[in-house]
Amino acid sequence: MNIIFLSNTIGNDNKILHDEIAKILTSGSQIAYIPSKKDIERKYFEETKKFFDQFGEYNLNYYGLEEGEWNEKFVDEISNNDAIYLSGGNTYYFLHFLKLRKMEKIIHEFVDHKTVIGTSAGGIVLTHDISLASDEKTDEYNDSKGFGFVDFYFYPHFIENKELIDKIKWFKFQTEKKGEVYAVDEKSSVIVKDKDIQFIGDVWEI
Repeated sequence: MNIIFLSNTIGNDNKILHDEIAKILTSGSQIAYIPSKKDIERKYFEETKKFFDQFGEYNLNYYGLEEGEWNEKFVDEISNNDAIYLSGGNTYYFLHFLKLRKMEKIIHEFVDHKTVIGTSAGGIVLTHDISLASDEKTDEYNDSKGFGFVDFYFYPHFIENKELIDKIKWFKFQTEKKGEVYAVDEKSSVIVKDKDIQFIGDVWEI
C-alpha cells in the first residue's frame, strides 16, 4: 500500500517530499491524472505536471470523469498506469463522479498494489467521511461517505488556529468518529506505506 496525501502541488517545492515520492514512484512511471471537474484548457493538469517535473520524468495521462470526457475504455487504460493522481476541487462533487464512474474498485486495487496520490479533495475522498471538507453540500451533491481506505481523517490547507481546531474537534465529537485527524499545511504530506504512516513537513494530529 502506498497512499500519498497532499494539500497542494502548485508551488510545492518541498524537496524532502519530492525525494519521498521519487522513492515510491520511479522516474518514467505512468500516472493516471483524474480531475475533480473538467479541465478543458488543462491548466491544473499542466500545473501538476510541473510539480512532478521537479524531481523526475513522469508521464501524466488525463482521464476526465464528466460527460463529454468520460469513456468506458478509461477503466482498462487507468489500470495500465503505475499510479493514480486524484486532484483537488469540490470534494462532494468529486466523490459523486468517482462513484458514478464506479472508480472505487479500481482505486482500491491501486491502494493495495500500486500508488494513489490524493491532493486536497482527492485525499479527503480516500477517508471514511468527507464532512470535514470546507465545501458546501448541495441537494445534488451531498454524499459524505468516503471510500475508507485509511483509519484516519485528512484536513488539507491547514493553518493553525483555534477556530479550525475547534471545528475538527466538533466533527469528531458530533459524529463520534474514531481515529485521528491529520491536518497538513500547503507543502506538507502524510504518506502511508503498508501500515506505516510517515509525516513530511508540518502535520497536526488532532
